[in-house]
Amino acid sequence: MTIDEKISKLEEIEEKISDNKLSIADSMKLFEEGTKLSREILVELENTKSKITVIKRDMDAFCEQITSKEDIGNETK
Repeated sequence: MTIDEKISKLEEIEEKISDNKLSIADSMKLFEEGTKLSREILVELENTKSKITVIKRDMDAFCEQITSKEDIGNETK
């Protein structure tokens, strides 16, 4: 299940629980499922954040390297 699908499922669960038409047992089951989905979503978001941080760091280093080479090239002119 993709993160978008998990978020949609979590929204569905919230709607069902909010309707107050379910038994306590059914509400509890959905609550547990929602809690599990929430943890999975948070893990995926944290992993995505880590990947973005690495990509940004690599891009910053690359840009610094390019800028440094350009500065060296301008000094020799």
